[in-house]
Amino acid sequence: MKKQKTQQSVGSLRILGFLFGFARPHMLPFMIGLLLYTSQQVTFSLLNATLMGGITGAILDGNPAGLLAAGLIVLGMLAVMAALLYVGVVLFAVGGLKTARRLQTKIFRTYVSADIEGRAHSGERLSALNTDVTHVNQLFDGALPGLLMWLFPIVTLSVTVFAIQWQVGLVTVAAGLFAMGGQYLFAKPLARIAKGTLEAVAAATKTVGDIFSGGIIARVFKLQENLQKMFGHSNDQLLRLANREAQVTGAQKLFSGISQLLTTGGVFVVGSILVSQREMSLVTLMTMVPMCASVAEALSAIGGAWAGMQAPLEAGKRIHGLLGGDNRVEPLSEQKAPAVSGGYRIETKDLTFSFKNTEKPILSGVNLAVEENQLAAFVGASGSGKSTLLKVIAGLYDCEALHITVGNKPFDSTHIEGWRGHFAYVDQSCALFNLTVAENIALGKEGATPEEIRAAAAEADADAFIRALPQGYDTPVGEVGGMLSGGQRQRIAIARALIRRSPVLVFDEATSALDAQSEGEVIATINRLRAKHTILMATHNLASIQPDITFRVEDGGVTVV
Repeated sequence: MKKQKTQQSVGSLRILGFLFGFARPHMLPFMIGLLLYTSQQVTFSLLNATLMGGITGAILDGNPAGLLAAGLIVLGMLAVMAALLYVGVVLFAVGGLKTARRLQTKIFRTYVSADIEGRAHSGERLSALNTDVTHVNQLFDGALPGLLMWLFPIVTLSVTVFAIQWQVGLVTVAAGLFAMGGQYLFAKPLARIAKGTLEAVAAATKTVGDIFSGGIIARVFKLQENLQKMFGHSNDQLLRLANREAQVTGAQKLFSGISQLLTTGGVFVVGSILVSQREMSLVTLMTMVPMCASVAEALSAIGGAWAGMQAPLEAGKRIHGLLGGDNRVEPLSEQKAPAVSGGYRIETKDLTFSFKNTEKPILSGVNLAVEENQLAAFVGASGSGKSTLLKVIAGLYDCEALHITVGNKPFDSTHIEGWRGHFAYVDQSCALFNLTVAENIALGKEGATPEEIRAAAAEADADAFIRALPQGYDTPVGEVGGMLSGGQRQRIAIARALIRRSPVLVFDEATSALDAQSEGEVIATINRLRAKHTILMATHNLASIQPDITFRVEDGGVTVV
């Protein structure tokens, strides 16, 4: 049991280190703000002690001037405390927000650059991007400041209390340690609740994503009731966890109140005895009471702060798993496709590839060559590996070493973005974004001009139908291009690929979802493009094209037909 607790503690420390990695670029102002903010607790305790002692002494001495002096000192301390508090809150709050932004940036970049087969469910990613990051942000703008806030009075006021009267200090620390231990016991159930809550939110988000992406299928097969039950189950789980959390936090606050009452009572009892024995004055006792209360409250609050950190830590564990422990946020890559001499001849030698966590390779010992400006067709049964082969060649899977060359340039995994610059990719989904037609085409080239957009559309035989749309090139295409037909979406996707001006075009089953007329139009466009591009095309229908060379993909190998 002891070993298990130690492992859990190490795990929590590792997660804290992982999360602090995202705050590293702005750690100095964040920590300065945190120190200024948390120092208010000591300032407030000293202010309270000064006020209580000054008022009590002035009353006993019958000295109105002393009462006024105490009030002026308190007002001055209040002004200092307000200034420190304002600056501290601004600095550490902005630091926490910047940390959350870096965290979201890392998750988003990981999602868009992840291996295609390695992507988690989009609902899982959305949950991490929003809910988990929100919980982690509570670590920086709530739990951590709260923890450090109470360290100040423990260190400074404990020394002061013991210096004034060690018996009262001993009672104070003993009561505070009891309260802290009790608060610590609430951490474990709160951690379980936090973990369950995050998992339930992720499950609900997944279900919503499935409803949005498969709405038509849900209606056709009457799945609405089942999906509603799944969503309702996640919501019921969240309600149960919320009720449980309310019960635990209620008990936690009750315990905190009782421990505070016992501490204050103990200090008064011991202090009264010492006053009656003339070992301490009443003024000293009244001065010590707020300091003792702050020390005991601080010890109790540290235990409570650790309990409050459980939700951010559980969220951090989920993000840690999602990112593989990588907390580096690199600048966006500006790699350009390296210059290629010897033309754009594509060649693979003994190419072998397998997906992660699989033993059997999808591709094994693949040798092929496609000459510059050739149209190469790749055929084979569904699942044979045609699409996988094209994606591997285009660098769409993260691989350490692949025996592929374009011209005289070998594949280099350290310059993957530059390698991908040789290729433009069009698949059967022809995914469009909820932007205008022009904006979707311009995604293929940063800073594309209207002239370049129209030229790419004309080359893709899309200009005529785009001009006929209600708003022409400014027509919104809707989510995933839902406002357009399949053939229109495909031609816009081709235009997006062409504006990239990549020498190699990859068409991955680009016509499989089209009707005969739309397929014929797209094939005619592809045939016109072969004069200027090397084209790799996976297809089920050889009869519709006239390739220069045809490869059959079967059992992980490739043969020339």
